[in-house]
Amino acid sequence: MNSWLQAIPAEVAVTLVIEDDHDADTVQNLPRTDHPNARWDWIRSDGQLGHALADHLRTLGPGPDGLYVWAAGERGLIKQFRSVIKQELKLKKDHHFSQFYWFEGKPTG
Repeated sequence: MNSWLQAIPAEVAVTLVIEDDHDADTVQNLPRTDHPNARWDWIRSDGQLGHALADHLRTLGPGPDGLYVWAAGERGLIKQFRSVIKQELKLKKDHHFSQFYWFEGKPTG
């Protein structure tokens, strides 16, 4: 996320939504790229990976034409994310990208 923020022009508004269960002190100490129009939304899990993130995304309402969404993470989380982005926010195919790169409970490698 920090790499993406470095590439985004300062005048572009960016919201980063992260589902994470670390304590507040840990979250506040994570490295963050400085961007004048960045908002960081830290969402705590409700016990089912991706559900709290999906609920938060629903609060954003239908996506305007200028909304672009990118996501990466655990398979179940991305499945929840894709459902909201495609079915509820109804973003065009060229306005979102998501990819999972691990499965909860399964070793990587």
